[in-house]
Amino acid sequence: MLGMVKTFNFLILCLFFFAFISCIILPNLFPQVWGDEIKSNKIHNNQINIAFDLGTNSENHSDNLKQNNTTINKIKVALLVPLTGTFSDEGHSILNASQLAFFELANDNLSLFPIDTGGTSEGALIAAKQAIDLGVNLIIGPLLSKEVSAIAPIARSKNINIISFSNDPNVAGSGGFLIGHALQEQVKRIIAYAINQGHKKFAALLPDSRYGHTVLRHLRSAIITGEAELTHIQIYKPDASNAEGVVRELADYDRRRQALLKKRKSLENKKDKLSIRKLKKLETMHTLGDLDFDALLISDDPKILRRVVPLMPYFEIDPVKIQFLGLDMWDNAELLSEKSLVGGLYVAAEPTAKKNFISSYISIYNDFPLDVAALAYDATALAAVLFAQNNIKEFSEYKLTETRGFWGASGVFRFHKTGLSERNLAIIKVGDEKIRNIVDLPPKKFRQ
Repeated sequence: MLGMVKTFNFLILCLFFFAFISCIILPNLFPQVWGDEIKSNKIHNNQINIAFDLGTNSENHSDNLKQNNTTINKIKVALLVPLTGTFSDEGHSILNASQLAFFELANDNLSLFPIDTGGTSEGALIAAKQAIDLGVNLIIGPLLSKEVSAIAPIARSKNINIISFSNDPNVAGSGGFLIGHALQEQVKRIIAYAINQGHKKFAALLPDSRYGHTVLRHLRSAIITGEAELTHIQIYKPDASNAEGVVRELADYDRRRQALLKKRKSLENKKDKLSIRKLKKLETMHTLGDLDFDALLISDDPKILRRVVPLMPYFEIDPVKIQFLGLDMWDNAELLSEKSLVGGLYVAAEPTAKKNFISSYISIYNDFPLDVAALAYDATALAAVLFAQNNIKEFSEYKLTETRGFWGASGVFRFHKTGLSERNLAIIKVGDEKIRNIVDLPPKKFRQ
């Protein structure tokens, strides 16, 4: 009897063990197709009021798209995103935004298949193979450049184009299109605007990373084009552990501090009123002398920038005298709460379109979308629009590189045959209380 009880207990333990394996471990080993193919009738269209325009009037565009609903062959689109792992928050925000676009614009003959990549190269490759087995005609995603590199050869071998969320130009081309904001365009736009405002001497404060060095390369090019001067370049470690010393050097703090102390000492023994007034003024200062640049480009992950930015006024890089410049990484509510950035200029997508998208996203999901979500909306909407307007059976390079461009949640954009995207970007000035003021609107259309 005792032996039977032991055997029964052992079997119960085994069942619990296998249940644990199947529920916890196995789902993380293999990418998953999350549920059935997404149907376009799960959210009523009047809940979403974003218009996606392909060079036409957008007021009744959604109705026009619904009319072309007679395609016999079903078209399938895969959405490769990290629904598990380190980047799962980004993945779910992408999925939500993609569904918004799909429910708003897709007709019944277009199917969307979300597949988890886990945020790894290996997971992305398995997900891509799964998508190919499903017979997809287009891949949207993945998120990271390493994932794009992993899936590009197999997608290319099957003549399936990719619209990824990466902004790394090294993974663009040969069927790979990057919908992320291209760094070259961002740098070119912000520097050209600053030069037009009278700034001629620039400095850069950037991370020692692939991102930082790419920004620096484009900065050099933009400076040459604008016939300006790049006087200082300071690079800090990716984790910003040495940022204090780097910013101190950029500020030429030690020399300027010594200049102040020397000037104070020269005035201490003088009794005339002018010298006394000068000394009193110097006692309120920490350094003496101007910097040899009048504009400073700073860009990095917002979490890192929140640690770096306060160091600048601390070491006497005065935002009143020096124009701080940023890229779309600045478009972050927590970062813009930094007082040091008030008066700073940065480049970002046209805010009105994004504001409408954010409002719709919150109304459906009761949550705030991450920055990449607007790109996901645009990529999915682009697929829906091209399919509905053209009754296409494949998403060819010719169709994806429509010269008129597309108007979406992140503004107007278009793809080039190089795989890079072009965007008309706005210049935004940081105000008090996280207020964003548009100082230079982007054009609504591209020049042919």
